[in-house]
Amino acid sequence: MTAWTLPVLALLPLILALVARLHGGGLWPDFPKLPLKILFGAPFGAAAYLLTGSPVVGLIGWAVTATAYAVGHGTVYGMRGYDSPRDPNRIERLELIIRPIWQAVGWDISRPAYSWAVMGVKGLLIGLPTGPGALALAVLWPASYWIGRRVEADRNEVAEWVSGCAAGCVALAVIWMQIDF
Repeated sequence: MTAWTLPVLALLPLILALVARLHGGGLWPDFPKLPLKILFGAPFGAAAYLLTGSPVVGLIGWAVTATAYAVGHGTVYGMRGYDSPRDPNRIERLELIIRPIWQAVGWDISRPAYSWAVMGVKGLLIGLPTGPGALALAVLWPASYWIGRRVEADRNEVAEWVSGCAAGCVALAVIWMQIDF
């Protein structure tokens, strides 16, 4: 372990919060999204590597998180249920899996619980490389957007900062537990 490892690890939640906000387009709207997705997935890949000792699993974990992070949630991030007034037929990729199950059970997609379910699955997939950390992120990701929407009713700024920070905390916790100090 080098001298810079602990300071960088301690900054991980703030780094991912900044990446999440940049990805949301609020700080620098023209910033390219692909490097942000790759950067967001890196600590989760590191966590997967540290958990398993396999570089291949680490790379797969990195790819899983980067891909899950890239999956849209624009129709539900308001935490009010399905909400796409500009295009009522719009469906996000993640909803292609969740919506049919939700409707087969007979539940209404316009209820806030639908937003929690979609965002929870997104959090679960983002955190998947961290093992049990995925369960924490399945709750923290939608909670971040719920909190953010209580602070700013029609904006995502707080939600993006909080969700990125929450993801950073989960990755940090798993990495921290695997490092032999």
